[in-house]
Amino acid sequence: MRRLRCPAGLECAQTIIGSSRPIGRNWLEDSVRQVSATEFAQAIAGWQQHAGRKAEQVAAALLDALQAQEIPFGSVLPAERAAAAALGVSRTTITEAYSLLREGGLLESRQGSGSRLHRPDGSRKSPALPSFEPDSRLSSFSDRAGDESRPGQFVDLSSGSLPGLPLVGDAWRRAADRGIDALLAADGYEPRGHLPLRESIAALCTSTGVPTDPDQILVTSGSQQALEIISRTWIDDNEPIVVEDPSYRGALEAFRARGAQMYTIAVERDGADVQALERITRRTHPRFVYLLPTSHNPTGVHMSAEKRQTVADLANERGFVVIEDASSAHLAFRPPPAANLFGLVNPAQSVLIGSLSKLFWGGLRVGWIRGPRPMIERFQRAKVAMDLGTSLPSQILAQELLPHTAEAMKTRATTLLDGLAELEQALTLHLPHWSWTRPDGGSGLWVRAPGVDTESLADAARLSGVRFTPGPAFSSVGGQAEMLRLPFGRTGRLEEAVARLAGIASVS
Repeated sequence: MRRLRCPAGLECAQTIIGSSRPIGRNWLEDSVRQVSATEFAQAIAGWQQHAGRKAEQVAAALLDALQAQEIPFGSVLPAERAAAAALGVSRTTITEAYSLLREGGLLESRQGSGSRLHRPDGSRKSPALPSFEPDSRLSSFSDRAGDESRPGQFVDLSSGSLPGLPLVGDAWRRAADRGIDALLAADGYEPRGHLPLRESIAALCTSTGVPTDPDQILVTSGSQQALEIISRTWIDDNEPIVVEDPSYRGALEAFRARGAQMYTIAVERDGADVQALERITRRTHPRFVYLLPTSHNPTGVHMSAEKRQTVADLANERGFVVIEDASSAHLAFRPPPAANLFGLVNPAQSVLIGSLSKLFWGGLRVGWIRGPRPMIERFQRAKVAMDLGTSLPSQILAQELLPHTAEAMKTRATTLLDGLAELEQALTLHLPHWSWTRPDGGSGLWVRAPGVDTESLADAARLSGVRFTPGPAFSSVGGQAEMLRLPFGRTGRLEEAVARLAGIASVS
């Protein structure tokens, strides 16, 4: 398990302990009380408000509960399975949360006695709690509040999200002019999605060679929610799933949170290593394979037509479900192969994730899942439990935008190619020993920094006013240590950011 660093605002163990009563000599001196799973859940209610992955959120909430003495020292925490059921998370999440507390010296587990919260021995050095600084995709957005206090000083390259297209404003005004009086007559809850929008998405899928009807579409609040729905519905503890390395970090977080056992295959210049896929699926018999064949995130490569056919043949032969994430497919600036991977796989074992948020505007928050009707019905039940339905005004705006998809793709491609040229020029000037392969699409450049620990570089860069995402964030196994992702969708300060990175790298 990676050791994390405590961010500002999270009390250290000594402060937590010292703020209440004198430190006992050992943990047996505290009164022993069994905490039920219900009491546990009540004591850390609101745990999701903490930063980081779910395990980190649970551990941080437990620290709060200790500080508030809602759970006293000496308490025996509920068994991992019971705690997981009470919180509605995977057992793996609780296992990791307890491990974080053990690393911090506040929890001791003994065979037959359970896991007890205890005071560190006062004669020892005060323990350094593992920190809960988030390394997740969500931190790219949640950390911005602190950066906004330094306007003009900070260059944020941590996210590849793009500014909204002017088309969005035009569509917004058209939708407003039409009025919504007819919609207001109903309650506005459409769990599967607004029917006219589902019809338009179905037509879009059909136009790519995959015949689709509206009942095969579930509208989601962006592609991230689509991944959460799929994970909650399908992924259990130790569920084997094959992912690429590197891969989209939002997906890795969703699968990790459910306790999936992830097997990795490398990403080559023409897409996933299908020979590795053949070996892994023969040996482990996974139920699911998650791939990004077009404008792969973060490498930007397209999977070749030959590899798409090989993946489909393996899926059809071995029966695993292919989860194809096409959320970045509309950001292609080189044409992908005509063969759609989704269309090559047996329809009963293939799921497609799509999104309008990356193409038109992140604030739109509209994505979808396309799959067989029985799957969509299961996904719909999971979505209803999450939010009852995607915002209807956003769906109406999305419906207005869909006919302009081709125009938006052309506009994006022009802008992205300009940004890519600017970034490549800056890298060539300031960091000529770094290397990369020109992507086929997407909004980020996957860069190799030979001999550089990019996580350490990211820490140093943050202090100098530059944020970027290091390679290990895109790896389920903590690999890609010399890699980093630099987005180029926002031009203007790329040369400045690269120059700063070059100065930091030279002294690191």
